[in-house]
Amino acid sequence: MNAKSARKLVVACALALSGVAGVSIGAVAADFQAPSTQADVKWQTDPALEQGMLNIRAVVEQSLPRIRANQFGDEHYNALGQAIETQAAYIVKNCKLEPAADAVLHDLLQDVSSGIDRVTARTAENQRTHGVSYIIAALDNYGRHFDHAGWTPIKVVP
Repeated sequence: MNAKSARKLVVACALALSGVAGVSIGAVAADFQAPSTQADVKWQTDPALEQGMLNIRAVVEQSLPRIRANQFGDEHYNALGQAIETQAAYIVKNCKLEPAADAVLHDLLQDVSSGIDRVTARTAENQRTHGVSYIIAALDNYGRHFDHAGWTPIKVVP
């Protein structure tokens, strides 16, 4: 198994465990591209990056119970996408990292952006939960690639 296939398998398993309702794991995993970086490197963060990622994590985590219960309508998805987009813009504007770490961050933010496009129905894909899965996967990758003290992945809820 090559590294790209292994990453897709890991993402598919993580998404399956996340319990987000209505997600086609194969479709999300096939589209997901993990950031290219050395496996053992954990990049330094800065306060703006940490705050923005904590805010994104919080808004996603707060939304999950209603998403899983199919109680999340179009207006909720649009608001979720806008809230995440605002935080991503804050990170881009205020975060100052070394060039190599910045490149990894931009890969992660591209995945967040892909998730936002799906959540807000800017893409042809009509399963907004796929967008939530992209964002959860990006948050999990953030924790793997950046040295953010106390960062924990979003809790899996059966």
